[in-house]
Amino acid sequence: MVCPYCGSGRIIKKGKPYGKQRFYCKDCGRFFSENPVKRKGYPKEYKIKVVRTAIRVGISETRRIFGHSPSTIYQWMKELHEEIKDELDKIKKKEIDKVLKEETHVEVDEVWYKRKFVVYFAIGRKTKLILNYHIGDRDYRDVITFLKGIPKEIRYSDKITFVSDSYVNYRSLLPDYTKNCLIVNKSKLRREKDKERRKLLGEVNRIERFFATLRCWFSQFARKSLKIIKSLNILKIKLDIFIYFWNVGIIS
Repeated sequence: MVCPYCGSGRIIKKGKPYGKQRFYCKDCGRFFSENPVKRKGYPKEYKIKVVRTAIRVGISETRRIFGHSPSTIYQWMKELHEEIKDELDKIKKKEIDKVLKEETHVEVDEVWYKRKFVVYFAIGRKTKLILNYHIGDRDYRDVITFLKGIPKEIRYSDKITFVSDSYVNYRSLLPDYTKNCLIVNKSKLRREKDKERRKLLGEVNRIERFFATLRCWFSQFARKSLKIIKSLNILKIKLDIFIYFWNVGIIS
């Protein structure tokens, strides 16, 4: 018998923990056993279930439900995020083809987190696909970064119109970074007496419904929520996983 780590033959017996003979290598100083039993671990489907639960109710609540430590849940979350990175690039082409074929409007808006930062989203009205998101501030540079993240084929398509509220950065930047755009002044339209004019409020209904769904999945974005976001990196990982399953569910 030789050491499985360094290949040395200078090994000695070193006890029988759990009833199985253990060996010690004098050259590398490592312990090993003959024919070790490999841990099976948890199946991938179970890990995905735990991670999706953590996204929805938080790490602490997931720990109480499944009994796993927060470090284990974080580790599974990071492993799943690494796995879907390649898949995100693969489904991007399918998303673009579907949007160009079926979509007529893309709605753009942002959701606040306790007035500390915002998350910008672009979502298709008919397809409901999330085309891009960006975590940042209400600064024109963040808006530019967000708009540039949307595929050019979609931004400069003749048949797709980008719709947003009357936020000043949208008004000034959307015409420069998209082919067609429509700005909806929600506060002004709510006071409008003309019913036909008030119908324009429906132009941003899809993304407002999406934000309602997002607040159910991410309790941190719920208004007056007591839950906090400790790390923007973890938030980004959670959003990537959420958007992956959201878009895959629509495409498949």
